Amino acid sequence: MTDRTRWRRAAIGAVVLVAVQAAIVLVYTTRDGARRKPAPSRFPVEPVSGEVAVEAFVLERQDGTPWKLDTLQGQPVVLHFWATWCRPCRYELPTLLAQRDRIRRAGAELVLVSVDDEWDDIRTFFDGAVPAEVSRALDDDYRQVTTGVLPETLVVDRGGKLTTRVRGARDWGSATAATFLDSLERSDDR
Repeated sequence: MTDRTRWRRAAIGAVVLVAVQAAIVLVYTTRDGARRKPAPSRFPVEPVSGEVAVEAFVLERQDGTPWKLDTLQGQPVVLHFWATWCRPCRYELPTLLAQRDRIRRAGAELVLVSVDDEWDDIRTFFDGAVPAEVSRALDDDYRQVTTGVLPETLVVDRGGKLTTRVRGARDWGSATAATFLDSLERSDDR
């Protein structure tokens, strides 16, 4: 066998080996990805039992004035914790902001609580046009009721008690999220 023949066989063998490995990776990735993908009909929420009150959290408006959630007592609140440095938050937040009218139609208020240290970071994130729903956490009191994983959304009932937790990033524009948001008014009657 000549050197040229050996070289061709080795090259063909290498190409076949790479093709087989690529096929294995493709099959494994597709199967694994399908296994991890949540079912389209699910919007995982976690009921929170007990008397967890969140109205004492001090938040800061864009103009620097402090305020507490108890000023919203009497209506449900969708309380969303996020940060500009949180990659999943950056993708999720626009989908939740797009649902603010749906949330209001359900009789609830949307409060987007940034855990960033500075308003400058938040203003930069929104290109200077920060939505009115955005406030900033002044201290770490919010950690008393959150899991510490961002993003996290809490539903607070009319009496200021935490009723529901949504952990992690969600597509708030999905049909299942819409069903959940539309149910806010009814869920408060429990």
